Amino acid sequence: RASSDPDKGSDSNYKVDGQDIHQLKLVGNILSIEEHSTYAVYKIEDGTGVVDCKLWIDAGDSEADAEKRALCRQGSYVRAVGVLRDFQGNASVQLYDMRPVTDHNEITHHMLEAIYVHLQNTKGSKNAGQPQQPQQQQQQNQFGGVGGFNAPAVNTNLNSAMASDGQGSGDFSTVQTEVLAYFTNNGSGEEGASINDAVKSLCANGHHDQAVRETVEFLSNEGHLYSTIDDEHFKSTS
Repeated sequence: RASSDPDKGSDSNYKVDGQDIHQLKLVGNILSIEEHSTYAVYKIEDGTGVVDCKLWIDAGDSEADAEKRALCRQGSYVRAVGVLRDFQGNASVQLYDMRPVTDHNEITHHMLEAIYVHLQNTKGSKNAGQPQQPQQQQQQNQFGGVGGFNAPAVNTNLNSAMASDGQGSGDFSTVQTEVLAYFTNNGSGEEGASINDAVKSLCANGHHDQAVRETVEFLSNEGHLYSTIDDEHFKSTS
C-alpha cells in the first residue's frame, strides 16, 4: 500500500494512517522470483499492492533453511517479516524471515489484524483513556500487514497458554513479555539465542516448557522474533 502512498515524512519514512513504517509483517502470494548468487528477490502481492522483497542467501545456511526457502515458490502464499527500505523513491522490503503459509486461515487472520490496526490508528483504541502502547507495537505495515500487537491468534491452544500465564506489560502476557525480553537481552549475536536456553532460563522463573515454546512460535508469527541459523535460534526484531 505504501509503495504508492505519497504520505512520507521528512526523513523519507513511509507512513500509513499517519504512522511511520519500519518493521512489517506481510502475508501474500509470490508472483515471481528472481534468483542471484547471494540473494533472491520475491515479488509479493497481498491484495493491496505488489512489493519486491529481498532475501539474502548465505552459503552456510542450514538444510532446514534451504528446505523452507524451497517451499516459498511462485504461486505460493508466504508470511514474511522484514524492514521497509526506500531506494530512489521506490519501496522494497529487506526480509529477516520468510515461511510458507500452511494453514490458509492465517491469510484471513492476517487481514483481520490489518483491519484492527487500521481502525485503532484512525478511530482510536476502545480504551482511549489508557496509555497507548509504543508506536512500533501498534503500527500498520504498508501492504496491509501488521506487526506488534497482541491480537487473537489462530492457534487456540496457544491462546490458552498465553491467557493462563497472567498479564504482563501493555497487551502482552507475563510469559510473552519475559520471552521477548530474553531474546532481546541474550540474542545480540549473529545467531541470536536458542529456544532451549530460553526454556531453561524461563522455566527457572516458574514458566512451563510448552508455554515458552508456544510463546516463541507466537512472537515469531507476530513479527517480534525471527529465526536465524535454524528453526531453534531466534533474534528479536526490536
